[in-house]
Amino acid sequence: MRKSTVILTAAIMALATVVSMSPAQAAAYQVTASISTVSAQSGDGPYFTGAISPGTPGKTVYLQRYYSGGWHTEATTSTDSDGDFAGLVSSEDLGFKVGSMKFRAKVIGSGSYTSGASSSITKTIYGWQSLAYMDAIYGDSRRYFDGNDEFTVDETTADDSWQIKDPQVGVIGTRYTKWDLQKKCIKLQGFAGIDDFDSVPGAEGRFIISMDGTAHDTGENYVLGDIRHLEEPLYNTQYLALKAYKNNGNATTIGVGEPEVLCSKKLPENF
Repeated sequence: MRKSTVILTAAIMALATVVSMSPAQAAAYQVTASISTVSAQSGDGPYFTGAISPGTPGKTVYLQRYYSGGWHTEATTSTDSDGDFAGLVSSEDLGFKVGSMKFRAKVIGSGSYTSGASSSITKTIYGWQSLAYMDAIYGDSRRYFDGNDEFTVDETTADDSWQIKDPQVGVIGTRYTKWDLQKKCIKLQGFAGIDDFDSVPGAEGRFIISMDGTAHDTGENYVLGDIRHLEEPLYNTQYLALKAYKNNGNATTIGVGEPEVLCSKKLPENF
């Protein structure tokens, strides 16, 4: 009887050891992920690609960002038949935040596999900011600058704009607006031209982009109806200025519709 008791006790202890070891020995999902550098600098948010192993199809992948001491899910995607995944964390998902951020991809455990996450990925995320509402360090808003007027060129209309109103013929003078970008912005976009509403046929003018005092200009004059779609690299610019003047009296308003800069820092706004 005593021998049976010893054997039974040993068996129970062995079983308990196996049971206690099983969770610790269970395999975790292996997750690999990368973020497109082009996407991170597009203003659309980081674009993830990756895979899980074993390659389980239809597995939910949580795209996460680290802040406030923990990981938080910003968006989700699913694995394909091979266990690969791709997904975008949009600027809306990020709350239009910009700057250096940490990300990872995670899957929740199921079956015989426990949860797994990729290594953290640090990326600088850029976002678009309207020049029409950004604090300018130079510019007379009453006469030369308006950030809230409708602007139309060749039937393309913008609600937000930068405009030089009633510019002098052939004179730039004080007809410009200047912003301090703090060397945090990499691109300018919008569309430039002569406003359709106030100007008359024969109107001619010039629009100039100045970066740290150096003019970046096509050297071409605008006539009424010409439209220039801007997508200008800003390099390492600190001071950006937009300037305009008219070549004759027929052009009353020259400007840029939807002027935006792509920046890694939220710059001060004036509203």
